[in-house]
Amino acid sequence: MFMRVRKGHTIAVTFLDHVFDDVEPACFCVYGKVVKTRNHYLVVEVWGYADASVAPDENSHHYTILRSAILKVRQLLIGQQLEV
Repeated sequence: MFMRVRKGHTIAVTFLDHVFDDVEPACFCVYGKVVKTRNHYLVVEVWGYADASVAPDENSHHYTILRSAILKVRQLLIGQQLEV
């Protein structure tokens, strides 16, 4: 069963992207919070602030990933405290 990707989900996205000086695309993975979903793309924020009231700045980055390039999306579990 597949779940729809929604704004606010924390996800891992595996996708194909171009590589300079190469003919074939390479496979990459990015982890972050979905900040926008559209029919043809997702916008994922990485290195976002834990405090949602802090406005994004040069520390946080948004990546737009075309849905046609996405190979896999996994929702990551939130709320489970892990021991370090």
